[in-house]
Amino acid sequence: DGTLPFLSIASLKHGFAQLEALGGMQAVSSHVESLRSWTYQQLTALRHSNGAPLVQLFGRHADGHAHQSCIFQFQVLCPRRTCVPPGVVEGAAAAAGLQLRTGCNCNPGVCLQNLGITPQEERDRAATKHRGQLLTVMRPVKGSPTSAAETAASDGSTNNTGLVPVQLPT
Repeated sequence: DGTLPFLSIASLKHGFAQLEALGGMQAVSSHVESLRSWTYQQLTALRHSNGAPLVQLFGRHADGHAHQSCIFQFQVLCPRRTCVPPGVVEGAAAAAGLQLRTGCNCNPGVCLQNLGITPQEERDRAATKHRGQLLTVMRPVKGSPTSAAETAASDGSTNNTGLVPVQLPT
């Protein structure tokens, strides 16, 4: 596995000091949970003018923090419920000064499963030495990449700054 990053041990002192300055682990957990809950409510309420959902959210956020972390995997949908290409979503977010990732990077196995991509499809894609976005399957039937966007809240996030999908231009 390689050499352990033993020099990083010096950072622990500063990390624990920051955690203490934030009120301890319970305070950070409570803050992140309030953001997760708020973001879930906001995302599920987003609708196009025709009533169709703006976002398809994956995960178990409705079940609470015991079942789902504060990472939101989602697809932005058009009014006809087709998926907006991840590059378009990422570009719109960047133009608005927001950050998010596309491409199933946080938890590839769960992301691909949520998108209906089988392990065999991903193995077949890897065997072709595909040089596109990491973990993106080209499906000949649909003819376009299948991917998702992800964002997460942390101790430094607020309702105004940390939650990209709510602020994403439509």
